[in-house]
Amino acid sequence: MGTKDELGTYTTLRGSRDSSRNASEDPLDQDGSTIVLHSKRSKTFMNSLIVPTLLVLLLLSITQISLLTLRRGTSKTLSSMSAITNPCGSTAHEARSRGCKFDLGLAKWLPPQCYNHELDSAYLSNYFQPFEFYRALDSDRSKPDLNRRILTIEELSRTNGDVLYSTWRYHMTHCMHAVKYIHAAAKEGRRLPGSICGIEHTEHCERIVLNGTVDLDAVGEGVKVGMPDCVPLDMAC
Repeated sequence: MGTKDELGTYTTLRGSRDSSRNASEDPLDQDGSTIVLHSKRSKTFMNSLIVPTLLVLLLLSITQISLLTLRRGTSKTLSSMSAITNPCGSTAHEARSRGCKFDLGLAKWLPPQCYNHELDSAYLSNYFQPFEFYRALDSDRSKPDLNRRILTIEELSRTNGDVLYSTWRYHMTHCMHAVKYIHAAAKEGRRLPGSICGIEHTEHCERIVLNGTVDLDAVGEGVKVGMPDCVPLDMAC
């Protein structure tokens, strides 16, 4: 794995977004023209995302306790729900035609029954700028192949099933975003993406949180854009 200096020029992205757009609009435009990824270093932002491991673990613990409590209060609502399988199809075009929205923090297309506009908007506002995605690594797999960089969220959203690469920093914010999704689903008695509640996803986040030596600006594990089922909390967890 390369050093921070080797990777620093690759890891900071900013999104240039039209400030006049209505907050209720889909953050992913039809042609992807208003949200573009650019390389630019941001030390202030990098420092602001370094979360102490114990604090993150505490947040996860509190969330799990909250889920147990909230599920008791929403059991009747949950029991009346059924899973929605393959709600967004298999392509970005099909997903959009079905009313699905692309959530950058989860890297997933989600139907209205699972999509949380408030959380997605907050993620785009707080975390959009630093992340780059690449379709491949270089020959020694220590840093991204700069010729395979993904330039827009529209392009990213069309890579359904492909393995992409970003930094550990993206994975860290993704895990926190997923925790918020689960908590909101439990509190509101609604469905959530089946991709974020299984033990495999928890173990993925555990590896990141417990690795206190990880360079957050280094290339992390692969990321897959997907179109998960939309399931009640008691079926997903």
